[in-house]
Amino acid sequence: MPSQPVPESALPESALPESALPEPALISVVVPVYGIGDYLPACLDSLLAHPAEPGPAGPAIEVIAVDDASPDGSGRLLDARAGLDPRLSVLHLASNAGPGHARNIGLARATGRYVWFVDGDDMLPAGALAAVAARLLRDRPDVLLIDYEECYPGGRTRPNPGSSLLCAAPVGTFSLADSPQLINLTMTSWSKLFRRDFLLGLDEPFRPGIHEDIPVTCAALLAGRISALDRVCYSYRRSRPGSFMTTTTSEHWGVFGAYEEVLDMLRKSGTTAPSSRRVGTGSDGRADPGSSRAPNASGSSTGCTPTSSGTARAATGFPGERAASSSGSSSGAHTKPTSCSSP
Repeated sequence: MPSQPVPESALPESALPESALPEPALISVVVPVYGIGDYLPACLDSLLAHPAEPGPAGPAIEVIAVDDASPDGSGRLLDARAGLDPRLSVLHLASNAGPGHARNIGLARATGRYVWFVDGDDMLPAGALAAVAARLLRDRPDVLLIDYEECYPGGRTRPNPGSSLLCAAPVGTFSLADSPQLINLTMTSWSKLFRRDFLLGLDEPFRPGIHEDIPVTCAALLAGRISALDRVCYSYRRSRPGSFMTTTTSEHWGVFGAYEEVLDMLRKSGTTAPSSRRVGTGSDGRADPGSSRAPNASGSSTGCTPTSSGTARAATGFPGERAASSSGSSSGAHTKPTSCSSP
């Protein structure tokens, strides 16, 4: 008796024709989650709104949410949403360890060519994923810089103070040496996409505590091929009640330790810091490249510049405008689209 053909559904993936294999994710979105249950649905909606099949409306993505032992029911919300959309997977941590650890866990699970660390209380504007994917596929950079808007309670928005720097960036890929003024952009991880293999190869994990992404993003900018997208692709929620950036704590001084690490990187590599601009903080506790005011224990600014070793640490030229993300954590902070050119 002639053998019966085996249906494709019964074949292992390795035996399927290439055209039948599921398309790997272009972007892995890693979302650390702690105490943001009121904002998490909007974040997930913005990430998963486009069709599951890649096309003009959006790329193939996977979303990895890391529940950092959140006490507010965020874990249950994530599980329910994952049951409705296979692009979302959820990792539950037994104890709270802060956003840096959560990002490291998510990165280890990621399979996409690029990884985007999105805070669970923020959102992506409509069309952001499609615009980002188009630029990634065009330039294939190690690091993609994106524009963002700041969103305040009551609906008020404010453009990114560094938008003009993105507009003036070279076309295609370039190095930080080609465009050193870009060190004046925020040193946050959510404002960049990283080629996953490149990021892993840096061997610079996110640190504990707050200001955890400054060493990682600085190392990536120093070593990578960069591309810039001057389109608003991220909505950063500011002044959220309960966020770490609105709390009073001496941990805001951690920014100096973060830049000490950056200086160590430069010394070991023999690289000179691209700028000597003094870095202080604004009234919200963020490092502000235009300020020489130092943070006090409440995260607000004092009227002076520190005279201790903090002065040297701050004068690196890497502002790190929003070093801590806004999703608060007990062990560390989880802390109208416009463009001057088309995506």
